[in-house]
Amino acid sequence: MSTTDDTTDAEDTTCPTCGRDDFASSRGKKLHHAKTHDESIAGVETECAQCGEAFRAKPSRSNGRRFCDKVCLAAWQSENLSEDNSVHWKGSVERECQNCGEVFEARDTDYNNQIYCSRQCAGEGNAPDRNRVTSTCHECGNEYDVVPARAEKTRYCSLDCKNKQVQLTCDQCSDEFHVPRSQQHRRFCSKTCSINWQSENKTGPNHPHWKGGKVNVQCEVCGAAVQVDPHEEDSRRFCSNDCSGQWMSNEFSGEDSWNWTGGGSLNYGSNWLRQRERALRRDQYRCQECGITAPTYRAEAGRGLDVHHRTPLREFRAGDTIDHEAGNDLSNLVALCRPCHRRAERNL
Repeated sequence: MSTTDDTTDAEDTTCPTCGRDDFASSRGKKLHHAKTHDESIAGVETECAQCGEAFRAKPSRSNGRRFCDKVCLAAWQSENLSEDNSVHWKGSVERECQNCGEVFEARDTDYNNQIYCSRQCAGEGNAPDRNRVTSTCHECGNEYDVVPARAEKTRYCSLDCKNKQVQLTCDQCSDEFHVPRSQQHRRFCSKTCSINWQSENKTGPNHPHWKGGKVNVQCEVCGAAVQVDPHEEDSRRFCSNDCSGQWMSNEFSGEDSWNWTGGGSLNYGSNWLRQRERALRRDQYRCQECGITAPTYRAEAGRGLDVHHRTPLREFRAGDTIDHEAGNDLSNLVALCRPCHRRAERNL
C-alpha cells in the first residue's frame, strides 16, 4: 500500500491493525496507529537491499533509500565496495619483508611505504640495537643506548635515575628537604619560607625598585610633618582629614564656594509660618515631586516636609528690605521632601 501523501490515502481511513474506520483523514489513522499500536505506518514501504526486510521511508526519500539502517548499509558496502570493487582500488604488489625475507602483498598506492610483513617483523626490524648511539647517565654513570635524535636531550638512563631525589638545605629555616634532581636549583623548602626570606631581604634599600623611601611633607594648616611616598610629595598638602576639612571651610565658604548663589536672609518674615502651613495643607502634606506623604517621610527621615520657594526669597530684596508678602505668596511655595528640595535648589 502506497502512502505517498494524505490526498492519495484520503479515502483509506481504516486502521490495518484494529479496523477502526472513524478517522477524518489518513493522517489521523497514522497518528492513531503509532500511538495505540506502537508502530508507524507513515511513509512508503520499501525492501532493504541487504537484509530483505521491509521498512518505511519518507516519501521524499523512498526512491533513494535502499537500506533499513546504517548496519545494513555498512555490511553492503563491505561486501560490494571492497578491494577490486572499490573505486580507489589500484591493485596490490608483491614485496619482500626487510626483516624475515618473506614475500607479502601490499597495496600499490603512491603513499604506501610498507616494508614489513607483520607487526612482529616491524618490532624486530626496529630493535633497540639498531641506529642507536651511546650516552652516559648523569646520575649513575652507566652507559645506555638512545636514538640519535635524543642524544643531545636525554641525560638519564631510566626514570629511576631521573626521579631520584637530592637533599637540599633551606636558605630561610635551614631545614633539610628532598626534591627531584630536576628541581635542585630550589632554595626554600616551602612557599612560606620563600615569602619570609623575601620580606626580610628584599625590602627597603635591598628591593630592586627602591627609590629612597618616604619623604617629609609639611601640613599647610597645622605645620606638622607627615611622611608620604615620593609620588605624593607634590600632591599631599595636609596631615589629616581634619586639617583638610578646616582648610576647605576657610577657603571655600561664602562667596568663595562654587555653590554660592548670592546668599540669603534668615528672616523669612512674620507671615512665613502661616504661609508655610497653608502651602502644606494645599499640597495635602505630600511631596509634589516624589509623592511621599508627610507621615511616611517623618517615619523614614525623622523630620517633616520642607516648603520650597520657587523664586528665591533674595530675589525680592529691595535695598536692605525684603518683600515677604510677595516672596511668601502661595504661588511661590511648594511642598517638597529634603532630597527633592536639594535637587530643586541645584536647578535654580
